[in-house]
Amino acid sequence: MSYGVLASKSATVMVESLPGSGSSSGPGTASDAVLDRFRAAWGSAWVPARLTLTRLHLNLIPTRAVPGLAMVDLDLPDIVRVELSGARLSKEIGVVLAAHRLQVRVVGASTLAQLIASTAEAARTAPRAARPRPSAPSAPGGAVAQPPRAPGTPGTPGTPGAPGAPRPAEPSGRATPGPARGGGRHVPAWLRTPVEEHSSVRGGW
Repeated sequence: MSYGVLASKSATVMVESLPGSGSSSGPGTASDAVLDRFRAAWGSAWVPARLTLTRLHLNLIPTRAVPGLAMVDLDLPDIVRVELSGARLSKEIGVVLAAHRLQVRVVGASTLAQLIASTAEAARTAPRAARPRPSAPSAPGGAVAQPPRAPGTPGTPGTPGAPGAPRPAEPSGRATPGPARGGGRHVPAWLRTPVEEHSSVRGGW
């Protein structure tokens, strides 16, 4: 049974074979095969069950299960038509398939019959799921393989401007520091003595 429950009710159900259908050996759907097993177990008796309608299935769970038949799932696209019969206060729903008719006695039969009919029609006319597009072949390591590119094409490794290509050296704009004073030993700036240039004076005062 699929998710998306639209209705769930206590009901009494009975399965009958359609005249001339030859359900045991003739043509039928997968849902007809399930109803064949239900009829083989219960015959023409009315069976109390829980009836649940989803967007894809009509599900029946008998109150008293039998070996090998604890639940019945009918595919909604297999439903040919939905009938409503009986008196004003006691109506019966007839769910007709290719080879069987499922009779349902339930409270609110008119509303439930309309809901089953509309949901079955929507399931029959629903478009099929779109097929997925084929993905690009994968390279070893999980990376997506890329087609080879000609040398010199932007984006090719080794081409200037491409990702991963070595960048050309740029001028830093700073002068290369020369040897430090004091015989090549580095002297802190606060220990350096400013050198003043004095002009030599010949003679005395």
